[in-house]
Amino acid sequence: MNDRTIREAARSGARTPEEIGAACGAGTGCGGCKPAIAGLIVTEGAARGVATLPMILAPERGTE
Repeated sequence: MNDRTIREAARSGARTPEEIGAACGAGTGCGGCKPAIAGLIVTEGAARGVATLPMILAPERGTE
């Protein structure tokens, strides 16, 4: 998986790490990359002039 694929999913309408996962499979394994995915969603939105709120991701149960 690369950032280009994640950015494409965000441009296609995915707005959360879960929606990105459904669109392209990113972040569906251990979830360790979800903060990076959230950052790409925010920067992609900013590049398109779309305001997004920063996402706060709680650790998944059993990973803390």
